[in-house]
Amino acid sequence: SQPHLARRSAERSVTLFGVDLSNQNFGGPDDPNLDLIAPTVASIVAGGFSWLEWKASQGSDFVDPTYAVGCSAARANGLPFIAYHYVDTSDPAAQAQNFLASGARGNAMLDFEQGGGLIDNFWNVVGAFNNAGINIALAYIPQWYWEQIGEPDLSLLPANDIPIISSAYPGGTGCASDIYQQGGGDSGEGWSAYGNVEPVIWQFTDAAAVGPLTADANAFRGSLTGLKQLLGDDPN
Repeated sequence: SQPHLARRSAERSVTLFGVDLSNQNFGGPDDPNLDLIAPTVASIVAGGFSWLEWKASQGSDFVDPTYAVGCSAARANGLPFIAYHYVDTSDPAAQAQNFLASGARGNAMLDFEQGGGLIDNFWNVVGAFNNAGINIALAYIPQWYWEQIGEPDLSLLPANDIPIISSAYPGGTGCASDIYQQGGGDSGEGWSAYGNVEPVIWQFTDAAAVGPLTADANAFRGSLTGLKQLLGDDPN
């Protein structure tokens, strides 16, 4: 008799692509076109993208008006998803409460760049989010900002299970996979280590064609199961 087949075959490690969106992709914070969100998310799925990052909040007083609709559309389409918070130097505990006010729960990605202060502020925000019951699953800390704040050691991030996302735009427009390959692909500059850590995701463009939009695109080298685990989504 033939042996039983395994329930799940081993997943091949590949390069997967994701999209980063916010109110800025839909007309800005004051009067965003919410009707454009659902068809855009559907086109992201149809275009073969594997996950979505969506801005939920910024600082202690801004909730992204597109977040709730974007989250619902991602879930409706079965698209792995993570909410992110743009860090500033306002009170860390108030920032955590503002993230919760957006409706986001569970896992978060911190966007730590211009206006985010020094690395001590990053850790203060991490602590405040943890105290509020929010797990920091990822941190966008681009190398250019790391250099601006004095090139601090980042090795505490992986030690605390917080992988980082890098940012380097080699140029080009159009299809995300084409831009990625033209920028060096899996050997591109965005995979280089800095601060004693290696990025797990590389944001390689802000000019990818994403349905009716031009948007930020990211690459992840690994399996879909690994990606879901990274985002905090249930991989089963």
